[in-house]
Amino acid sequence: MNIQKFWILPCVVTAIFGAMFLVSGCEKAASPVSKLTRSNFDQIHDKMSKEEVRAILGSPSSTNTEDKLIYKRTTWRYVEGDKYINITFKNDELDSKDTNLGTQ
Repeated sequence: MNIQKFWILPCVVTAIFGAMFLVSGCEKAASPVSKLTRSNFDQIHDKMSKEEVRAILGSPSSTNTEDKLIYKRTTWRYVEGDKYINITFKNDELDSKDTNLGTQ
């Protein structure tokens, strides 16, 4: 009788972990929605603030700021795989934009 009790516990534990493994494998992780779209790029226009651009595209992948003698130039680069958007600010207002979206 004691041997039967000894084997029941490991079988139950194995069954529980096996069921958890199978159920977790069935769920797909929700992939984040990309903000690097032509539609979002087209919403960006001259004289926008950094906050307005960030509200549309989110945080940039990288930034670079150069303090010139009479102005400050900041470049934000957004990258996802082969897609990119470059945003350039002059004194914290949008000065130019560039992308390869729609050309692939």
